[in-house]
Amino acid sequence: MANKIFKMASSFCRTAVPMIVLLLSASCSLKENPQSYALSGNYYRNVSQIKTGLNACYSPLRLIYTNMGFWEMCECDTDLMYLNVDNQIDAVCDISPSRPGAASTVWQRGYQGVSRTNSMSANIERAVNEGYVTEEEAAPLLAEAAVLRAFYWYVLTSTFGDVPFYTAAVTEENRESIVRMPRMSAADAREYCIAELRQRLPALEARRSYEDGTDFRAGKALGLMLGGRLCLWNKDWEGAIAFFGELEGIYGELSSYPLTA
Repeated sequence: MANKIFKMASSFCRTAVPMIVLLLSASCSLKENPQSYALSGNYYRNVSQIKTGLNACYSPLRLIYTNMGFWEMCECDTDLMYLNVDNQIDAVCDISPSRPGAASTVWQRGYQGVSRTNSMSANIERAVNEGYVTEEEAAPLLAEAAVLRAFYWYVLTSTFGDVPFYTAAVTEENRESIVRMPRMSAADAREYCIAELRQRLPALEARRSYEDGTDFRAGKALGLMLGGRLCLWNKDWEGAIAFFGELEGIYGELSSYPLTA
């Protein structure tokens, strides 16, 4: 009986196993042929789809601002923050070239945000050119992308000064050239953002960020704040007054808000 079972097993190995291997080798391939509808060229064809892409542009900001090292780096040399650590006298801010720490996070996440907003700006413009959305529908979406992009460049230039600056969507064709870009004047990078904000912000509704019905997306008020701050960095006092004056038109004079809760 044992011999009969052994012969049956041997016969199976000689016939069935090679056939299975052949079928598996024929059906499996490491060559990719992506056909997903989620590819950028086949997606972002209406306002809802574009907003899903813009949603992803927010997450790097959260990763920057929830990093405790970022707050140490920005505030521990001021009277706005107290670091209650018993085992050290001075906070280790981790911002030196040999120990970048929090600065490394700002650099990585800042450029992640830049890359995403650049891509979404290009995708929105493509959707307009191909007739999937109208210019009227695209205007506030492009403005939202401009506000987010300005936010990332504001953080990067405030932290590092001169930085590599680009606004093109990263592709296989331009990836190498973008990686090798030299640093550009921080003032020039800010001027680009200031000009873009002036161009795009009129498409956004002028309302307070905490009003009822708001969807908590980056809006005109944030864009005006950023525009004013960028102007201050560039010592463009008249430009700052213009941005902050329009912001005051939304929120009212500071004296109208109580200093106590």
